[in-house]
Amino acid sequence: MKPVDAALIGNRVAAWAGDRGWPSSGWVREYGRVRPDGEPRAVLGFAHAEGLAVRAEIQRSGTVRISSAEDDAALPGLAPVLATLRNPRILRYRPGHRCTVRGDTDRGPRIVKVAPDGARHVAGARLLWAARRQLPFAVAEPCDWDPDTQSAWYAVVPGAPIDAKLLGPDAAPLAARLGTALAGLARAEIAPGGREGPAEQLARSGRAVTRAAAALPALGSELAELWTGFQEQHARLAPRLLVPVHGAPHQHQWLADGDRLGLIDFDRFALGDPELDLATLLVELADESDRRLPMPVLIEAAVAGYAAGDVSLDRRRLGLYLAHKRMAKACRTAHALRADAECRTRRHLATARTALRGVDQERSGRRLATH
Repeated sequence: MKPVDAALIGNRVAAWAGDRGWPSSGWVREYGRVRPDGEPRAVLGFAHAEGLAVRAEIQRSGTVRISSAEDDAALPGLAPVLATLRNPRILRYRPGHRCTVRGDTDRGPRIVKVAPDGARHVAGARLLWAARRQLPFAVAEPCDWDPDTQSAWYAVVPGAPIDAKLLGPDAAPLAARLGTALAGLARAEIAPGGREGPAEQLARSGRAVTRAAAALPALGSELAELWTGFQEQHARLAPRLLVPVHGAPHQHQWLADGDRLGLIDFDRFALGDPELDLATLLVELADESDRRLPMPVLIEAAVAGYAAGDVSLDRRRLGLYLAHKRMAKACRTAHALRADAECRTRRHLATARTALRGVDQERSGRRLATH
């Protein structure tokens, strides 16, 4: 079977959009997954700066089916939500999973998330809003949950993105602020219903390894060997009290309104290890080619920020979560719609292996910076 040509599919999407009266250029692929034994064989998501989104399915027969996000059968509430809002703009679309929209209402601008598991997210958002005075950052006010459309409605968190500043030459103080802010979340008296502790992280990585091995059978033994290493490391972890964590606080989730930070998208809000949050932030920063500061500087700044927030971190545990994040990247790459997916996956696996070996070797920031 021929490999999926993502560029060719992009051209098909542009032509389809033009026939519909939408822009025929400027489409960017933001999502792509191969299903080795499934139908459709691959699913892609394309976005446009005008707030539009498109889904492309590639059948095993080679047939390409293109449709707008609002026609996604897994998100039947999306079309009614778009019709309700004034000036709706799709911010993020994951075909078959969820869609985030911004638009205007009579009560002001709203962020609306359409997802089958949205009720759980709203419950967490209500806990955060009730505890907002304990938190050193702003959070979104949950305004409504509509079970008919499976949509969660939120007020807009004030502020501008900070990701560009976090990549700049003066990022260390900001990294420290983020560490202190996440420490404030860890110390807050909140009891989310979900868990994202070590056992859950190990299970998550296990599922990813299984999917990656199915996508690239040639890497099955290498994946299995690494998976065994993760199991051995987890067996050495001592039990520890879990604390509130965001679950995915990468640099694009943060806003700044003057001196006040804002943190959004608490979809993975749960009880977990604080090292999970920091590892997520650090790995995403390490992969940014425009980053001006070396990672050891940012790591030490963020760790110092946690300490300033009265939360001490376990370096070994932090190293283990960093290795998990590297493994996750390798497993995602295994499903990438690229001719060099196997080669790139091997490189990411080598990085994950190095990170895993470093867990017991040294507890310094330089060791943790390996990428």
